[in-house]
Amino acid sequence: MNKTSLTLIALIVILLGIGIFLGRNDAHTVAEKDAEVASEQEGQRRKFNVQYSYEEGTHTFAGIVNLPTPCHAITVSSTEDADGVMLDVAIENPEEGCAQVVTAKSFIYSVEGAELVNPLGKVNNEIVEINLFPRDTAGDIDLSQFDSKG
Repeated sequence: MNKTSLTLIALIVILLGIGIFLGRNDAHTVAEKDAEVASEQEGQRRKFNVQYSYEEGTHTFAGIVNLPTPCHAITVSSTEDADGVMLDVAIENPEEGCAQVVTAKSFIYSVEGAELVNPLGKVNNEIVEINLFPRDTAGDIDLSQFDSKG
């Protein structure tokens, strides 16, 4: 090997070393940014849009839930206390495998109770913020009021 070849090899090794060093610093920076975003999101609740009506002592909730597959099912229940009605939406996993295609499923749930003071909600035991929209009791669910991105 001549002197030019050795110099070229040394230069390549140095550039590779610099590239690896800078790559590690970028990875560290990305990890730090991910941690910052995660800590910011901890204080924020997921929002859940629900159409709502109250007539003659009956609360009626209508909504759409994005499920991981068309085989998943939703179950809606509620509890009532001094703070208001807690709407609880549970996503049930299918017993068999299913194509993973995000699927929107709607629900309508009615429960008797005193007039709503404070709407609360849970999706799979995670407290969510409920955005209530007026619902025409005679009409279908108005899809324009729902965030299809989940």
